[in-house]
Amino acid sequence: MKCKVDGYSHLVKDTSNFVIHNRSYLDRQRYRDAKKAALNRVDDKAEIQELRDEIQELKQLLMQVLKNNGS
Repeated sequence: MKCKVDGYSHLVKDTSNFVIHNRSYLDRQRYRDAKKAALNRVDDKAEIQELRDEIQELKQLLMQVLKNNGS
């Protein structure tokens, strides 16, 4: 059974498992957008770190080439 939460017309409480559900479409959409943005930031950070690692590897290879040509 579901009952309204006092003072919040868009919230209902499921009395069988005590979960509160948000019936507001805009609130749910804002949550989904925020979650998607957070996941994108995590993906972006991983990609940036991968690029940094690749640049470091290129630097090391370039230093080796310069060192071998200088001898």
